Amino acid sequence: MGVGSCGQLGLGDTASRLVSTLVGAEGAFGESQVLTVSCGYNHSLAVTKEGALWTFGNGEDGALGHISCNDRLVLMCIDAQHFSNTIIVSVAAGLSHSAVATEAGTLYTWGKAPGTGHANRQAKLVPTLVTPHLLQGVRVGRCHNLLPMHTLTFAMGTHARLGSADETACSAVDAVLKDFR
Repeated sequence: MGVGSCGQLGLGDTASRLVSTLVGAEGAFGESQVLTVSCGYNHSLAVTKEGALWTFGNGEDGALGHISCNDRLVLMCIDAQHFSNTIIVSVAAGLSHSAVATEAGTLYTWGKAPGTGHANRQAKLVPTLVTPHLLQGVRVGRCHNLLPMHTLTFAMGTHARLGSADETACSAVDAVLKDFR
């Protein structure tokens, strides 16, 4: 339910809905159960039980991760190759960028820059690995929405406010996250 002006509800049209509406028919999401969803400004991301990522809505700035900037009114799966065939465990949608954390603890982002955490600060049209050296070896645990305009990814247990005593790891995460602030 909500505003559907860019297809972000995944219902095949741009109509808004005032009541909860089932997304897709029985075969939707590859016949898999959806575990988590993240709704950005005009796009949505869904992760299934098998760890597949489905996106829909506004494709501006590459926020959907499908090589183009086209809107998608219906669900479209991103090929697992983009994530080195690892399972997606967490997802976050921002204003016009997106992020996922994988089971392997890697972080992939795409969409408008800044906001993707890549050193070259360029927009990415497909999911792109945030190079491990930028995270100084820290494994990524979850992606969270923080404020409507940003996507924040943080490494669980390494941030000072979460109780970590490792200042080096905290500094590394803070350096990467400066683009998200």
